[in-house]
Amino acid sequence: ATCCWQYGPDDTFVLRSRMALEAGAEITVSYLEEDDLVKGTDIRRQKLEMWRFWCACDRCQLEVDATRGFACPKCMAGTCFVARSGSTERMLPCTVCYSPVRQEDQKELMGYEKQYYDVLEGMEKADVPRIEEVRSCALQCFKQHWVVYQLEQWLIEKYR
Repeated sequence: ATCCWQYGPDDTFVLRSRMALEAGAEITVSYLEEDDLVKGTDIRRQKLEMWRFWCACDRCQLEVDATRGFACPKCMAGTCFVARSGSTERMLPCTVCYSPVRQEDQKELMGYEKQYYDVLEGMEKADVPRIEEVRSCALQCFKQHWVVYQLEQWLIEKYR
């Protein structure tokens, strides 16, 4: 999406550009809420199903989802990203030690991702101690992951 809706003064909506737009450029708006835009392709597409919409934007077409990075189970220093081929997902080898992710580790990490998704969906955005606690735990298994980004965004909003 090139633009997003925001609340303006006196209960008005303001359409804001996300980037510099050329004169005559197409203006697009996402069906998703701002918080959903940072999530992985799988979640964004699932949320769009209620509109019977299949997103084919550049980001959704990428094989590697840069918002789904997991801490390498072997070295804990590198990142293992999720790649998709059709409906099949797999974790790529670590960016530091180049070790492949064992099937059982992949299943466990993807299970954590689902659990954190459920926690975030039910979390109160004003509960700073809880957000900090969840973030601290999330950093044990996620690197460059939308879960951590989402938690940090909520903290930034509260500490402004």
